[in-house]
Amino acid sequence: MKTLIEKTWQAAIEKAHTNPPKSGDYLVFLVDEHSEKKVFGGVDSEGNLLLAIEIHRKPPVIDMQSAALDYFRHERKSSDAWLMILRLQRLELAPVFGQLCQDLINETESLESEGALVELVRRRLFLWQKLFEDGRDGLLADFQIKGLIAELLLMDSVLAEGKHEPLEVTTAWVGPAGGDQDFQFSREAIEVKAIGPNAEGVSISSLQQLDSPLPLRLSIWTLRPASPNEARATTLNMAVAKVERRFVPHPRALAQFRESLLEVGYVENSFYDGIAFEPIQVESFTVDERFPRLTASSVPGGIRTATYVVSLQAIRAKQ
Repeated sequence: MKTLIEKTWQAAIEKAHTNPPKSGDYLVFLVDEHSEKKVFGGVDSEGNLLLAIEIHRKPPVIDMQSAALDYFRHERKSSDAWLMILRLQRLELAPVFGQLCQDLINETESLESEGALVELVRRRLFLWQKLFEDGRDGLLADFQIKGLIAELLLMDSVLAEGKHEPLEVTTAWVGPAGGDQDFQFSREAIEVKAIGPNAEGVSISSLQQLDSPLPLRLSIWTLRPASPNEARATTLNMAVAKVERRFVPHPRALAQFRESLLEVGYVENSFYDGIAFEPIQVESFTVDERFPRLTASSVPGGIRTATYVVSLQAIRAKQ
């Protein structure tokens, strides 16, 4: 089923076929005539897809360094307003761009000021630029899908326990923003790892990952590659939807969760429906002085970074 923005693009494309815009010009149409926010979809003279948001003050300059997306401003003198215009220059990314634009449109509905609207667009452009950088197609690799599913399974279990408020859980999820551990609560940090059934070790990506001033727990999820139709299998889209349902009564937590998903590189896509895993085991290990690990204070001076593998047999024997 097409979203509102996709339907608007289709109308603009059809109109451009019969009445093409002049070189350097564009056609735009309102996405929702009943909305208080004036958001438009359209195409330019080259056939690139556009999303345009109307505001009444001059928009800021936003520096975009992306081969897939660009941003420009246009003054609408007839209505004493400005358009903030986002343009997709790689049509093969249209499905992902459509979902991104529709999510942005939905979120604008709850904003009460133009300042908040401009800041939202600025934030999203930064995240979208990261999503499409280096020629990426906006989709996660298989190992990233597996790791994100494990984090979402952990988040779902924490929410089910009810010991933390939903907003506390989304705030604690700092992995997408580059935190040393995936979750940092006020009294505990949790690092989440996904492994296969035959794994003999777990990869640690930095000297900081198993080093925290808070009590630290390593949560290891064993995930078996599965068919999406298997009873206990889960896909990334399924895992996201399950956690989202827990956040629905909590709008601030839901908005923060969705932004973190975007930061980690996830945009809902049917591609993810074909990749599934079955959780077959979850293990929790306390990371203390007995746990085999490398930290900045334990390695020889002069070593700044390190990646290594911790033996599962060794840490299971210490439990």
